[in-house]
Amino acid sequence: MLADDHRMLREGLSRSMSEHGFDVVGEARDGAEAVNMAQRLTPDVILMDVSMPEMDGVEACRQVRAAVPETKVVMLTMHADQEVLANAIRAGACGYLVKDCSTEEIAGAVRTVFSGEVALSHQLVASMLDEVRKL
Repeated sequence: MLADDHRMLREGLSRSMSEHGFDVVGEARDGAEAVNMAQRLTPDVILMDVSMPEMDGVEACRQVRAAVPETKVVMLTMHADQEVLANAIRAGACGYLVKDCSTEEIAGAVRTVFSGEVALSHQLVASMLDEVRKL
């Protein structure tokens, strides 16, 4: 399932995910719609934008994970922000990708979280390591 407030991104990502062998079961325009749709469709994985109207992606992730705990959530964002990353992980996200990644990376992340592992953008891992080194 896809959740992003930008229609063009949803449509392009839906096509790309289909080309990688995934069935996109739904597309939500905002966080509230994502929560409602997830409860109805019980998708295996949701690709969820962080910045959306009505309800942001982090809160939507928290509510989806509470209502449909078997659904995995991968956050997609334009921001490699450590605080948002930490909040998303606390909310139950299993993955966190920066939107400048390739569709191959997104498909790989979906497979990774579906198998029970965690997926993080390489940029985020590098910045996290820098933060740990500072400590």
